[in-house]
Amino acid sequence: MAATDKNQNQQPNVTYEEIGRAHRYFLSWRNALFAGHITVTYAHVIGYSWLINQKDTRMYQLLLLISGFLMTLIFWGLEFRTRALYRACLDAGKAWEKKNRVIGVYDKLGSVKAIFSHSRVLDIYFILVLLAIISLFVWLF
Repeated sequence: MAATDKNQNQQPNVTYEEIGRAHRYFLSWRNALFAGHITVTYAHVIGYSWLINQKDTRMYQLLLLISGFLMTLIFWGLEFRTRALYRACLDAGKAWEKKNRVIGVYDKLGSVKAIFSHSRVLDIYFILVLLAIISLFVWLF
């Protein structure tokens, strides 16, 4: 009987720890996506700067711009999905804290309001990259 009581008391802590692990895991996805996009964008910039100095490469320049535009949309879409996943972890953690009457980090994270959240800054970043690509396209053609 004592072993059963011990397992029941440990189960809520295991759940809370799992929520924390999942939350950190999805945040690491966000970091990887951002770093990946910067790397891909840098490769596009290097390729474009090389092509612009070559003769008869307008078609390749166009393809590179289209590729950069599409890659940015893909990375932004993945960011939206990752954002939904880690916000689900925040909601689960907040619900667990409320159910177990614990004042914890998830309740506090859910109540923090800022003009420039990480999500908003990333949205601005992706919009600026897309606008830069569109500007290059208009300038080129």
